[in-house]
Amino acid sequence: MRTAVLIDGENVWRCLENIIGRKVHIDKAIDWKGLFKFLESLGYEVTIARFYANPFAIRNPNAANNLESMGIKVILARSTMKENGPKSTADIVMIVDGMSIAYERPIDAFVIVSGDGDFLPFAQKVRELGKDVLFATFLEYTARPIKEMFQVVNLLDFSILGEDIYVNAEESSFQRVEGKAPSV
Repeated sequence: MRTAVLIDGENVWRCLENIIGRKVHIDKAIDWKGLFKFLESLGYEVTIARFYANPFAIRNPNAANNLESMGIKVILARSTMKENGPKSTADIVMIVDGMSIAYERPIDAFVIVSGDGDFLPFAQKVRELGKDVLFATFLEYTARPIKEMFQVVNLLDFSILGEDIYVNAEESSFQRVEGKAPSV
């Protein structure tokens, strides 16, 4: 299936920092190529990969170039500094871009790399359009409805900081939600 992978860079960055308790470089903390190989083993041919974040989430000045060299287009969203930290438009940009892809590009599936429940309406809509939907998330930071309604891959399996990196479906903690699989 021709697949668009949409990465909520801020969600991945914050969740991983919470899990390990220290700062991470988003381009190096996840084995993005390993994730894409795993997706291919499930039948998802990654034809579009995009990473959405505010500039504050990309700490390493070379991170954007490193992601781009892996075939992941980096899209920086506007941010404003508020008293409790930066407020970003990355989620909105990702949803609007995703809807454009759904309607304008020959895509069969979406992989949403985020556990943020704000992406549920987007996921439900593209499923209604006949697209397959898969989430790749840190399970403990995943909205319950995502786990109940969609197939989920544990992104921690692809953490360079973890003990194991899985590259095929047999070795991962990937789980299908019985009775919730999208119709394609």
